[in-house]
Amino acid sequence: MLAQVGYVCRYGRITERALELLNGRRVGHIDSTYWVSPPETPWWCERTRSGGQIVEQSTHVYDLHRYLAGEVTAATGSGTDRVLVDSVDFQDATSVTLEHESGAVSHVSSTCASPVSRFEVRITAENASLELDYFEHSLSGSVDGEPVQFEGAGDWYQREFEAFLRAISSESTDVRSEYDDAVRTLELTLTARAAAEAGNRTESSSNMSSDISDREINL
Repeated sequence: MLAQVGYVCRYGRITERALELLNGRRVGHIDSTYWVSPPETPWWCERTRSGGQIVEQSTHVYDLHRYLAGEVTAATGSGTDRVLVDSVDFQDATSVTLEHESGAVSHVSSTCASPVSRFEVRITAENASLELDYFEHSLSGSVDGEPVQFEGAGDWYQREFEAFLRAISSESTDVRSEYDDAVRTLELTLTARAAAEAGNRTESSSNMSSDISDREINL
């Protein structure tokens, strides 16, 4: 059965360019900022219906970290609900550090209480430092001592849809997040949310797809 899950960052042109530049290099650290305002949707503000920001929005950031640095073994987090006390019933700001099987470490800063929207990813690797802006669709940095600059396009949704249509017609298969893979990202976001809410280190299951059926997915 053909299935595609909409982790759209995988279809961003700046993501593709970053992977080209990082090919063969060890990634040491990824630091991401995802700061936005809450959408004007009543259900989104309720944890039991949306899962909270990490599960409903920042899941795309956590998926990108998996895509760039590999599977995650543990998450250490903290969070607060100081700003949107009367608007949402979950943490409106979280800070989560991830440990990857590859040996890389990464960090995700999320808030839904920002008046200014930012989605920025900073990557440090062997002889390389990159900064990706997913709202501006731009990439900049340095590789082997040489400056790099790349301007993408805001067509990631279109490219994602087109890839699925091609897969349906059997012209090609470019499905970058299948069902089982997306389940692993969901497991990661649930682990990150638990770590942030508890304010501690939480290990991520090595058998995510089976573990998730036994966990509270109380979105």
